[in-house]
Amino acid sequence: MEGQVGRMKKHLETCGSFASDSDHDSVDAQVEVTTTSSTTMTGEDTESSLCLPGPSNLKRKLPCSTLPLVPEKKLKISDLSSFVVKTSSSQKEVIDCHVAKYFYATNTSFRSVENNHFKKLMEILRPGYFPPSKLDLSGNLLNKVYESEMEKCHDTLKNQTLCMSLDGWSNVHNQPIICICVTTMEGIVYLVDTIDTSGTPHTGENLTDLAVTAIKNIQDKFNCRIRSFVTDNAANMASMRKALKTKDCIEVVCYGCSAHILSLLSKDLEIQSVTEHVVQINKYFRNNQFARAKFNESKGNKSVGLSLPSQVRWNTMCDSLESYIKNWPILMQIVDENRVAIDESIRSKVMNLSIKRNVEDLLLRLKPISIALDQIQKDSCSIAEAVDIWKKLETDLKKNKVLDNCKKSVINKSFKNRYDQALTPVHFLAYLLSPTFRPENLSTEEKNNAIQFIKENYEDTSLITILLKFIVRAEPFNGPLFEDKVVNKVDALHWWQSLSTLKDCISSKELLVIEQLMTAKATSAGVERIFSTFGFVHSKLRNQLGVEKAAKLAFLFKSLNK
Repeated sequence: MEGQVGRMKKHLETCGSFASDSDHDSVDAQVEVTTTSSTTMTGEDTESSLCLPGPSNLKRKLPCSTLPLVPEKKLKISDLSSFVVKTSSSQKEVIDCHVAKYFYATNTSFRSVENNHFKKLMEILRPGYFPPSKLDLSGNLLNKVYESEMEKCHDTLKNQTLCMSLDGWSNVHNQPIICICVTTMEGIVYLVDTIDTSGTPHTGENLTDLAVTAIKNIQDKFNCRIRSFVTDNAANMASMRKALKTKDCIEVVCYGCSAHILSLLSKDLEIQSVTEHVVQINKYFRNNQFARAKFNESKGNKSVGLSLPSQVRWNTMCDSLESYIKNWPILMQIVDENRVAIDESIRSKVMNLSIKRNVEDLLLRLKPISIALDQIQKDSCSIAEAVDIWKKLETDLKKNKVLDNCKKSVINKSFKNRYDQALTPVHFLAYLLSPTFRPENLSTEEKNNAIQFIKENYEDTSLITILLKFIVRAEPFNGPLFEDKVVNKVDALHWWQSLSTLKDCISSKELLVIEQLMTAKATSAGVERIFSTFGFVHSKLRNQLGVEKAAKLAFLFKSLNK
């Protein structure tokens, strides 16, 4: 390495695999030799030389002809693709859709996508990716994701028998909106249509025409069957249901929502003077700064807070009464220890034992109704299950030994009125045909009403024969299929479908009737929850949304948060 050519030759021979290519235009990094390629013209001869460093850092030329021949080898060029994040147009479309779904599922403002911190987050997660703009989120991406989710909805509802519900509300601009929902047998609610009815009054006649058109459109669009129809119990809705029964172009059973009627029963049994006292006390301890501070200090972690009733939420009055009774000892201690600071009227009401006893009596009335309402407002609750819940509620109210006979008489009278309003012959027929429940729980009159309903609404009266055999458990309705461990684990519709396959004792027409009854839902609470979603999406902070766009966002919010 000190300028001796012999050693350099030997070194190149030994390390030939690291030698440069035939053009000698690259250098072996491990040898620390500087090579150059030059051409010296001496007449007609061309000479290539190799420059080697000498002791005095002077370069000496050595003819390349004296260098040993080394095998030609192509240098490997490092693949930089592993160090670069590439985002193709197809990949960007997929990422954009997922970003959009996040915004729709969380009801996040579209302008957040253009926030610098969000852009920085995207840049860190995937360098080179640029998120969509707020115009993209509210435009083409919204339509794309909506069509994708609607296609999934179409696949789910295809060839199914569904229960339809309809109701109206006013949005943030006070525009009248009609929402139409369908519920599957499993209790999944889908918002399938939203109609702006500005300029059209919600009369029974107009609602009937709207409902008939909606039923036909939904059946054609989703290739499904609408066979039951449930609404709340407003006068215009009741008029619409009555008119729908006379329409030959549709085959639906119509009835009122049992959850709404149970809520009305709770209001029937409320004692206004008692509830007013509780609301005043709870509101004072929630709004007065000193009283609230003392209550928070005293209640600890085990006690529940004081709640107030809400006009738009069921069972809130019962919850308010229950919270008062549970916290009454704490309230007594606060008003006793802080006589001067606490309002005198509130202190007297808290210390009045007569008010407390009246609250306890009222809670005994409302608590069984509250439990029944929680069960019946489930989207999966069928009309057969609704009958069973009403029957159990009747038994629970009669078992109440604390109330005197006079109060029981009032309760029984109110219950009977609401019971007759909620349960119709179609409810009793579904109950009789359900393998889960016992026919003897119904009265003779209720059974006769169910049979009469078959005569009036179905041409094929052979269903009566099936019903009678089913009630007495005659052949073929006997055997292991009726054991409790079987009927309690299998849905009623699936049970009948299996029976028709195993024993071939039911015609296709009869099975369609049973399918209609077993898929009918007891409540329209699903559409009420849709209104809550609409209020969340189309709020005062997002009041520039149109009805169509708000409907798409409400649908996606429900669909992406199942």
